[in-house]
Amino acid sequence: MSIEEVVKELESRRQFAGDHLWRLNTAIFNCADENEVTSQLAGRIYQVVMQMRKEYQSGQFYATDQGNYLALLGTLQNQDYFSTRQATAFRGWIAEALGAGREGGREGSAQTSKDKESGTNGLSRSEAQRLRKLEASREALAAELRQLRSLRSAVETFTSFDATKRGTGKKKDNQKQNEGPKDSPQPVMDSGRGTRREERRESVKAEPPGYQVRTDSGWIRYDDEAQTALRAAAEKGQPECEIFAQGQYYKISLKRMVQINPSTGNERSVRLQGEAPRTPEMPKLNFKRLMVEFKQLEACIAAGQEPSFHRCEPVEDNLMDWEMDMSFPAESALQKSLENLAASMFDSSLNKITFCIRFPVEFPLSPPEVWLRRPRMRYRSGQSGPVTFGGRVCSMLLASAGWQPATSMLAVLKEVQQSLVDSGIEANTTVCIKKEYPRASIQLQRLNTELFPTVNGFCQMAMTAISPEEASAFLGDLSRLEATDKIGLPFAYANSIYKRAELGADLVLPLVFELKTLLGRKTHCAIFEFIDGLPDNHVLIPKWVMEDLAIDEREPLRVRGVDLDLVTAVKVQPHSVDFYQAVRDSGRDVRELLTESLSRFSTLTEDTAVPIEVGGRLYQVQVITVEPHGAVRIIDMDVQHHFEFKVEFEPAPDLEDEAATKEFQDRALKSVKLRRERSAAGRQEIEERRREARQKRYEGLVARESANVVDKSEGTVEVGLRMPDGSQLKGKFPEGASVSCLMLAALESPWAKAALPWGIYLRMAFPKKVLASQDVIDKGFHRSTLSVQEEQAPEKDEELFAVLRDAPSPKKSVSASGMPEELAPPPLPERDESELFSRTQRAFEMQRFLRAGFNLEEAEKKFQAGEILPPTAASRRPEPRPPAALAAPAPASPAEEAEAEDEKEKRIEAVVAFTGADREVAKRALEENQWIEELAVNKVLDSLDQS
Repeated sequence: MSIEEVVKELESRRQFAGDHLWRLNTAIFNCADENEVTSQLAGRIYQVVMQMRKEYQSGQFYATDQGNYLALLGTLQNQDYFSTRQATAFRGWIAEALGAGREGGREGSAQTSKDKESGTNGLSRSEAQRLRKLEASREALAAELRQLRSLRSAVETFTSFDATKRGTGKKKDNQKQNEGPKDSPQPVMDSGRGTRREERRESVKAEPPGYQVRTDSGWIRYDDEAQTALRAAAEKGQPECEIFAQGQYYKISLKRMVQINPSTGNERSVRLQGEAPRTPEMPKLNFKRLMVEFKQLEACIAAGQEPSFHRCEPVEDNLMDWEMDMSFPAESALQKSLENLAASMFDSSLNKITFCIRFPVEFPLSPPEVWLRRPRMRYRSGQSGPVTFGGRVCSMLLASAGWQPATSMLAVLKEVQQSLVDSGIEANTTVCIKKEYPRASIQLQRLNTELFPTVNGFCQMAMTAISPEEASAFLGDLSRLEATDKIGLPFAYANSIYKRAELGADLVLPLVFELKTLLGRKTHCAIFEFIDGLPDNHVLIPKWVMEDLAIDEREPLRVRGVDLDLVTAVKVQPHSVDFYQAVRDSGRDVRELLTESLSRFSTLTEDTAVPIEVGGRLYQVQVITVEPHGAVRIIDMDVQHHFEFKVEFEPAPDLEDEAATKEFQDRALKSVKLRRERSAAGRQEIEERRREARQKRYEGLVARESANVVDKSEGTVEVGLRMPDGSQLKGKFPEGASVSCLMLAALESPWAKAALPWGIYLRMAFPKKVLASQDVIDKGFHRSTLSVQEEQAPEKDEELFAVLRDAPSPKKSVSASGMPEELAPPPLPERDESELFSRTQRAFEMQRFLRAGFNLEEAEKKFQAGEILPPTAASRRPEPRPPAALAAPAPASPAEEAEAEDEKEKRIEAVVAFTGADREVAKRALEENQWIEELAVNKVLDSLDQS
């Protein structure tokens, strides 16, 4: 049955049964179209439920069936079609049903003006009169009880009084010295009776040190659990703390040192007895640890101990921010994709990944953050492995639960390298897109647990995550949950959360929860419903949220209640260029569509993806940054409160980038030119090596023949030598000498010195024969001419260069360390440690200001002024209020008008540079789109496509 049919049936009834509550709850829960419920129908539902509440107050049939009554109210409070007054009333009735107190029920009830004035919470006149009589009787009994307690104290003093031990003067003083333990209570004067009385003389055991509260019967120490909570809050500088004592919850103001009862507002004094107050410790920059880690990694890279680590440098001499290059095993899919990217981009620097390593102020107690800078990885939803779409690397070692302060950065980087290889992730090899990830937020750890304290006492570890599809086998159809960003929890947890409100604890609404995986990924979701039948320690999560967190069915995660601020600004980035095409086909403005779509979510978390529906299809959009904190809520308890938030967006990473395309073309032309130059240089280098080989061979021939010549004196046998180039050489040689004298003369000729022959031999014309080096010169050689023949060098360069390899190499010089100089590691660059410390200290203080809530400009001013943030939470700025509607602009001064004109000129030039359109076309597009560059660029490109 539809909601209207159920409401119509219930309106005709005078009394209700338990089945009627269940049918109304089921009809509202299974409503597929929220537009089905009009404001008139919502009012009728409210009237029916109001009648049910009256019967509940009168103690009729379902007063004992509180579960169905609470389930119905819990469903109604989450529906957007009820007014603020009606939603507030539902929450008040929940608190009323749980017995949260007369004041809580009064706040949540929709009272008439007469009831508000009388404070009777909707009771009849007679009931209100009876209530006042009961309250007066209670006050009289309380006064009588206090009088009886005072009388009991007097009786105890009288019965323990010993008159024999009374004395005066020195006798009394001597007696005091022998009375026993020093901590025994001393006699006190009763101002009411004017007589002196003495308390018991037994030794009283001293109370252990700790926090105490003043009660009607004296100071009482809190239990150990409350002591732990109070000490932890004091160490962190928190202004207040919530504890559970004497069967209910109390607030402890550590600033005023009072205990506050949330139900009644009564206050009692609190003190710290027996120990010094705990003050939060001032965070200190661990510069020495950062310096040691950096030098260790730098020395490891210089010595070649880790060949895959190539470079590590502090960014602008700030040791809290490193940049490092890393490669991977050649056989891995990641390294192959990097090599392909480097080859296609003609850029050898792209065959490795550049990381950004950032350290929080608590390092080494907290793990560092590791982000990818370039190149981009190929991202597939749910299959991204340890890298998010924004480039953050997640692993057990980098999560708070898996981090150990003694872990070295060398071990961290090895773990990151191995996790990337094991995941099978690959680089994106598309050449016409941007190659870098956007820089991460300046403030580190924007999702730190300390920034979002646990509320409503809800923190469940190792809860089992299941999707609606997985749970449909035992819970039925839950497809409505899949279309939201909310979670379902077991119904038993509703009792525990609302039970705390019954015991006096604050109930923080709306109910928002933080989900954290084992790898440290986080997102935030509002409550969809407390589901009856869902097993304990299970959480129902939409499938798309599980894919964004990169978790599978039944994986463990932590669920924690948190309180988020309302969103003021958000910056998003579509995953794919298909999003722009879909928006263009829909005929809607990108910014308007994003604002409307994001408003339908309950929360937004940085570095997570949300699905945006365009034209019946879902497109993933990445949340890059949100303000005022790293996680915000969009839902508000006041459904009539309309607020605005600023939406900005980055272009999709696979959007064709003209600058990147032009850079690729320039790099390709440069590469071709460089290859030609390298080819010419290579040929020249080969020729030089060939000549060097011939020179080596020639010198060897000269040395060999010189060794064979014994007598180098001039003789009587005149012999002529004809060279291969036609020149002739004549000389006189001694008779009986070896032919080596003739060979040596030929090798020392001008022809041989220029030609560098590979070898020579001598040919005699008559008789025809080839002379050998060991032949002897006789009288038959006199006045004869010998022909010098050149031996051809090998055609293959390998045989030619063998001469160089076979030649003895010069001895290598040895360094002072005993290692050959060419093997000694290069010297480490000298760094000015004072400059490193100065810049690192600045970054440290800036991070503390940013975490405290100051923006970058305010933090810079405070640092320049020499301010140091104290370690207390009280020094933080007040939390920002929800943004109000935009006020009308004030009239601008001439200087501001001139500045605005300059800004317009810059935007016109930017549109012209991006699109290549005429200046007038760009100006007209900007005027039509409120001078927003992105919208103007889209309009110009659309017009170019149509033309």
